Amino acid sequence: MSRRVTTPKRDPAAGKLTAEEIVRRLKAHQEPPGHPQSTVFCKRPDPRQIRRLKVMFESAGVLPYLERRLRRSGPASRLTVSTLLISKFYVIGEWATYWRTHVANFLASLEPQDAVDLGVQPLDTLLKPISYYVVAKQSRRLEKALHDGWTDEDGTHCDLRWFTAAVIRASVRPRITRMVENVAMDATAVSSWANGKRPDGHGGHGLDPDATHGHCSGNSEREPGGYYGYMLTTCIAVRPWHLTRSTKRVKFGPAVPPYVVSLIFETATANVAKTGIDAMEDALHLCPNISKLVVDRGYSQLGPSFNRPIHTMNIDIAMDYKEPTRTSVKPVRLGPSGYPAFLHAGTLLHACTPPNWRKPPPELKGKELQDFYTERARRFALTVHEHLDGGAKKLSSPSRDGRLNIDPDQHTGPEGRPLYPPPADLTRIFKDLPQELLHQGLITAAVENLDYFQWPPWGTPLHDQVYGQRNPSENIFSQIKDENGLSKKVNRIMGSAARHIMCLARCVSYNLKLTRKSEEELKAAKQARRAAKKSRPATDTPEQLEDTDQPTSTPPAGEAPDSPARPPPPT
Repeated sequence: MSRRVTTPKRDPAAGKLTAEEIVRRLKAHQEPPGHPQSTVFCKRPDPRQIRRLKVMFESAGVLPYLERRLRRSGPASRLTVSTLLISKFYVIGEWATYWRTHVANFLASLEPQDAVDLGVQPLDTLLKPISYYVVAKQSRRLEKALHDGWTDEDGTHCDLRWFTAAVIRASVRPRITRMVENVAMDATAVSSWANGKRPDGHGGHGLDPDATHGHCSGNSEREPGGYYGYMLTTCIAVRPWHLTRSTKRVKFGPAVPPYVVSLIFETATANVAKTGIDAMEDALHLCPNISKLVVDRGYSQLGPSFNRPIHTMNIDIAMDYKEPTRTSVKPVRLGPSGYPAFLHAGTLLHACTPPNWRKPPPELKGKELQDFYTERARRFALTVHEHLDGGAKKLSSPSRDGRLNIDPDQHTGPEGRPLYPPPADLTRIFKDLPQELLHQGLITAAVENLDYFQWPPWGTPLHDQVYGQRNPSENIFSQIKDENGLSKKVNRIMGSAARHIMCLARCVSYNLKLTRKSEEELKAAKQARRAAKKSRPATDTPEQLEDTDQPTSTPPAGEAPDSPARPPPPT
């Protein structure tokens, strides 16, 4: 029975291929001329990495569900689900490619004994190597099953999000999941190789069935604008921190490996706020001790649609703001009592804040601007006194802390601080304002009042230290995307399921490398301690005195033991 072979468009100068030549090259897992070639075929698979992937998938618990879903009538496929997943994740992680040709080549490049010992292939499949067509057919079946989703016989709903959460959980060490308290969230555009039609219906043919048009911000390699493809959102573990009791400095906790703790892959037109909330829920399910999140301006500008649900999870947000939020001062009412305050750049200020302290002068730059924000927070900012359930907070007024005096009967504040009476425009800004509200010490602010609020205040050195913890997420994206096969020039796969598995495998490979690095560091430290213990000189033991009948002379009380002995007394 002959098979119909479909080859990609090739160079006419390469010559016409005979049927025997095509069959010979397919058996050798090579592509006809004109197909992009790679140098990954010369790399020998690492048995240790294969063993890690096998243990990871077994601990994830996804293999029984996939085997039941992909089971079919008739003889079973020689390419099992476990073999297919191990091959895909190894090729994507180590060779940075998702080409099915490379997956078939990986299976053919395994040593027979290694393949049997590692459980990648059963013994009977070694007699006849798994061809490219079997790999492509099983890959399409797996991608379609995860893309469509199904409900298993035990009631578990299985889809790409379920598969992603289970695999990421298995790739992170359990001890690290209890240590993670802070995460950084970021999203990046994943362009499709196809040139899809523009939103107006004109343009090239849409070869990618799931890709859509979207807009992305610019970076060092790309100008801001539209693109055609998908959006990848991840949460990265960062170092924990907390403010000291005096709120004058940030105290950082022990360093945490920057594991990828959640991943959401959607089309380019997906709702950014919903995608970020889903990523945060998955991260919180894996690491239940998360209490702080670091995001950039792409998320902070979303306002209530993103910040409020995150605050409802009892998670504080460290964020940056765009220009309108930095320059505008907004009067707000807090809590059931309607406590008056001014909101500027995420900082809540007392109502008696003078107009010249509500926002900085435009001429301040650099260190002078930081000093302005620091001094304003010290004098007029409302601080966090207590975290309440559901994202609400109990705030402390500067008049309660003794930082601000608004009593008109005193000429100076506590400890000689100047008096700040209610400004002249206060009654014009806040209508029907009772004066007793200005003296309220503790204010209960609902979650609806804290969409842009954050502590430490924006613009201060403390905020710069906290927000700087977001940098590892940018470095991880450069490793996962730009350097390892997610770029448009290298990646030529189509479909959201295939792209999703590609991004997941890159993140899982990164997590496994972190685990391997930490194990090597622990092993090296243990060997260094053993070497230091062996090279340590033995303690000198004093020589024993010979047992003689002569009495041992003891020096006088006022004489040093090593002083020359006195002559014996005359007899």
